[in-house]
Amino acid sequence: MALFGSCFAIIVMGIWGVGFAGREKPDSFVALFVVLLFMLLCAAMLCAPLWMIRKARNTVYVITDRRAIICYDGRRALIRSVRPWQLRGVKRAQNSDGSGDVILMQDVSRDPESEVPIFTDVSFSDVRDVRAVEKLVSDLAGRAADVRPGN
Repeated sequence: MALFGSCFAIIVMGIWGVGFAGREKPDSFVALFVVLLFMLLCAAMLCAPLWMIRKARNTVYVITDRRAIICYDGRRALIRSVRPWQLRGVKRAQNSDGSGDVILMQDVSRDPESEVPIFTDVSFSDVRDVRAVEKLVSDLAGRAADVRPGN
């Protein structure tokens, strides 16, 4: 995203330079507005990695004997609890250094206008030892028969 934002910023600066070079005022306030809008968009794209780092620092993953919990403390606290019987088909996405994501489940919602299903992964993201975390989650999922809904 940052690379795309950087390229986008260079293009916008080029448009700015070609369109308004040597002029005291731009010919059109609309053109000025569009260029400034695109510059703001470039700044947002360049800041996206910083927002992701902040989100990662404010996220905590917990595995207990009864559930897996994702806690995120941003502008508002978000706590997501996943019970053992919800852990169907736990998957691991591992990087070469052993870190990665453990996908616990998929949420399915529907777009209200088109009724098209939207799938969202519920996961432990960017964990250091993804294999060990997957084993803990799989052990929790294996206890699903012992823990019934409502307990």
